[in-house]
Amino acid sequence: MADTEDEENEEEQEEKPELNLGEYEGERNELKERHGFGETILPNGDRYRGYYEHSLRNGHGVYLFKSGARYEGSWKDGVKEGHGKFLYPDGSSYEGNFWKDQKHAYGVYKGENGDLYAGEWRQGQRHSYGVYKHKDSGAKYCGFWENDRRHGKGEILCGSYKYMGMFANDQPVAGGKFVFLGGYEQHGHFTSVMMDAAQAALTVDTPVEEDTGEEAEEGAQVAVLRWVPERLIFPDVVEPSVDTETLTKKRQKELEEEKALVEAVKRENLPEAFIVPDIFDSFCAM
Repeated sequence: MADTEDEENEEEQEEKPELNLGEYEGERNELKERHGFGETILPNGDRYRGYYEHSLRNGHGVYLFKSGARYEGSWKDGVKEGHGKFLYPDGSSYEGNFWKDQKHAYGVYKGENGDLYAGEWRQGQRHSYGVYKHKDSGAKYCGFWENDRRHGKGEILCGSYKYMGMFANDQPVAGGKFVFLGGYEQHGHFTSVMMDAAQAALTVDTPVEEDTGEEAEEGAQVAVLRWVPERLIFPDVVEPSVDTETLTKKRQKELEEEKALVEAVKRENLPEAFIVPDIFDSFCAM
């Protein structure tokens, strides 16, 4: 997944309002403060064109970084707050809500590699419900996040099959299931095993530890997640001990609970203007 840390550093370099205010041309109030529409060339070479209140950026404005980054949107008391769009020098972008200069609530981030995340943010990190789509593979993760990592209930869609289960710290945990075209299901769980680094690089098992980019020493052991299948379920085959009416009621209850949970997350503590649209359903159905 694309890492947004470098992009956040771009925003942190923005000239703060309490420092040298640079050269200004525009409206002022009776106290000679910057008030109303104006344009500023800051000492570091950045430029701002937009509205001020009492010498602080307030309302709509455009901030141009000398690095080539650009922000256009809402400001409050000198920081980005409300809806806006941030374009990074590497071609990546974010459009959505800001709060205290950080991505917050609903927003869409598109990475330089074409990957896309549409969902909730908290203080600059992916948090709560969101959908991540990989451009190259077409794979999608639809589910919950915590501190920029997959965490909670989610599913990964990969063309003809999908995996459904729980995630923690960006990894699948506990039991889950693979669902294939035609309705076939394979239930099982992931377990962590130690494996020779050279052998692990040739397997499809999932590394538990993040890849640092450094070449592992010969004979080194690494932890990987291995799928352990437990049982197969075929379509239209019902366990004899469970009647179809009970299964139908159970599935309906699960669907209702899932829908209620998603709706609650979409609207939790968000102003009416930032209620999350039903973009998640359209992404997961693609």
